[in-house]
Amino acid sequence: MSDTFARVKINSQGRVIIPAALRNAAGLKPGETAIMHLVDDHLVLESQAHLWARLKEMYSAPGPGGLSALEELRQERRQEFLREAELTDGASDGG
Repeated sequence: MSDTFARVKINSQGRVIIPAALRNAAGLKPGETAIMHLVDDHLVLESQAHLWARLKEMYSAPGPGGLSALEELRQERRQEFLREAELTDGASDGG
């Protein structure tokens, strides 16, 4: 990660102009949707595509059990669906 700094002013309407050097370094394009969030006390601005890629990488990495968080969630939902299906079938059988 390269450190690129710029001094900017916030106008009376709360708007900030992002200098070209920072936009280019961050890969932000005109008209693109960007996501702004706080991390501790730091304001972070990143492209929506970059955020999705980061989240996908984070939740696709294998965890302690060898499965990704995403795969664990899928398995839990699948098991829950099957349990509910069994309960529904049992109730309709007069069970």
